[in-house]
Amino acid sequence: MEMPLGHGYGMVLHTFGVILAIFIPALAAALRLLFTKNAMNWFAHPYLAFLMFVPTSLIGLLLPRLTWGLSEQAHFWGAFGLYSLITMVYTLAGLSGGFLTFFISMSMLLGRFVSRIIRKQWSQQSPRSLVAYVLPMTPCLLYGLYYGGFLIQFLIEKMGMMGSLPKPYGYFVPDVIVGAVVGLVVGWCFGPLSPVASRWLSKTSIIHGFLQITVVALAISSQLFPYSTGAPKRVVLQHTFVTGLLLALYPVPFLFSGSLKFQAQTEEIKKYYQHFPQLAVQEIWDNNGQRRVHLKLALGSLSEIWTSVLNITGPLSNWSFADNMLPAPQTVSGGPPSYICRLSGKSDVDWSFWLEANSSESLRVDVAVLDQYLVDSTKKLKSLFPSWADLTAFTTFFSTYHL
Repeated sequence: MEMPLGHGYGMVLHTFGVILAIFIPALAAALRLLFTKNAMNWFAHPYLAFLMFVPTSLIGLLLPRLTWGLSEQAHFWGAFGLYSLITMVYTLAGLSGGFLTFFISMSMLLGRFVSRIIRKQWSQQSPRSLVAYVLPMTPCLLYGLYYGGFLIQFLIEKMGMMGSLPKPYGYFVPDVIVGAVVGLVVGWCFGPLSPVASRWLSKTSIIHGFLQITVVALAISSQLFPYSTGAPKRVVLQHTFVTGLLLALYPVPFLFSGSLKFQAQTEEIKKYYQHFPQLAVQEIWDNNGQRRVHLKLALGSLSEIWTSVLNITGPLSNWSFADNMLPAPQTVSGGPPSYICRLSGKSDVDWSFWLEANSSESLRVDVAVLDQYLVDSTKKLKSLFPSWADLTAFTTFFSTYHL
């Protein structure tokens, strides 16, 4: 009766170790940002993610064995039971992600079998038993390292491209996620080895060594800049010209965190464009409160149009777009419900369409046209950005009409 209880205790201990291997790096990542000014230092220097978070993950994985102590046999069968349980859950749920834990479980059994044969000839404490346990698990470890390394590198690139989320808590999110994922990878790569390897590694001096490596890595990371030409900062430069009352929904700054706005009064735009985008009323048809307004959208002399957006607010009951079917209205920042229509590219002729309202209340149509052509002042400003900034620049024309 003692063996099953010991094995169950071993499963709990190993599970707790894996949880700590994920939690401690995430906590270290959050604490680091309290003392440094730059987040995501690992974006331009991916090795920092491994240098900072792998030692802390190993500390979390070894800490339960060091604190509570457990026989190697109970620890092994507890870890084996955990991976077998995960495999069974995946199988019963009909999911296809249980191959890794199944591969780990079978490799652990093979390593245990070879290790016991070696121990019959050598001492229980001999490092040869560790080598005999590790060698049969080499394919499993290589597979886990390859898959885990690819996952971490992919996550670093995507989190770096995404950038920080809105403050105050969004500043911590990318680092915490990367730290947690590194801990998860260390858990599934080193976790199968910990029942045997912890005999030599679960020592106070080893834990102190990992802590010192972590402190040095955190100090190094605080001196490095998070961006480079190979890992650039994504910046959107929008030069906006308001040709009418600005009430547009979805202004581009709302889509990004840390947006800055600079106002400038200039007549420079008139040297490049003879005609601006304009919405003209062709005909208004009224029948018992039902109003149908026929409109024509002229895109002016814009030459490199990316997209045009119509934002319609008011008692809209029908329109000529999308087979006369209205989409679900959209609301941003507590504003009124609006209907959005996007027109791609530049048309050789003007866009003609109609809008139908079911009351006498006026319709508000906000027109936004994005042009990829840049005027000289925008080009000059774009050239001033550093080489580590990946800039997307465009010109936007806003206007609003009440019908």
